[in-house]
Amino acid sequence: IYANSITLTPGTLSLTVDDNGVEVHSLKASDIGELQAGEMHGRVRRLEVR
Repeated sequence: IYANSITLTPGTLSLTVDDNGVEVHSLKASDIGELQAGEMHGRVRRLEVR
């Protein structure tokens, strides 16, 4: 779900997913900063717990 959520964000694409994380290509550096901050991960975790 997390990798798909990233790919749905305009200008980003999840390239690979493994136990160590997700490799992401982004057209904007600000998008990478937001991903590294964990905002999207927190949103997905809240959905998974429900």
